[in-house]
Amino acid sequence: MVRTVPSVNSYEVNHSQFLARNIVARLKTLGGWLSLAESCTGGLIAHEITQVPGSSGIFYGASVVYHPNFKTQVLRVPKFILHRRGPVSQEVARKMALGAIKLLQSTPGLSRRSNPPLFGLSTTGVAGPGGGSLLNPVGTCWMAMAMSTQEVWVKKVVAPPGFSREANKTIFAKEALEMLHLGIESY
Repeated sequence: MVRTVPSVNSYEVNHSQFLARNIVARLKTLGGWLSLAESCTGGLIAHEITQVPGSSGIFYGASVVYHPNFKTQVLRVPKFILHRRGPVSQEVARKMALGAIKLLQSTPGLSRRSNPPLFGLSTTGVAGPGGGSLLNPVGTCWMAMAMSTQEVWVKKVVAPPGFSREANKTIFAKEALEMLHLGIESY
């Protein structure tokens, strides 16, 4: 029996590009900066942001922190949280986003004005096709957005069953960009 796996339609991809353009434009207006901490999206969000001309004026960089030890080394996610909650959890996504903000805050001369708006965005999840569990089935992603105002938004996304790894990553990236876009608009 052959089963056709649904794919992400062009709307998802075009919407991500639309969001990225708006994020870059709004951050330029605000004089803000963005840093990313990606795990299950593997740099896909950074790719969408850097597709926008002029993104170097607002985008500090991205860390693809796949292994739990790297989350601790680069973003200072406490080991006890990784052991207690696992790498795919609300707490880890939150700490990753806060770690991305800390990387921005520790960069001398980054701001074009005093106290620029800073945004850190993170993703951690199970893109598939393997690796899922009862708690976090394939297609689960926790994402978080931290702002220099100390506000942190956290969201869980669960993709429909049967989607490919590529489709799941695309959905996760679009949902994270959507959250970032809403956060920047509310700033």
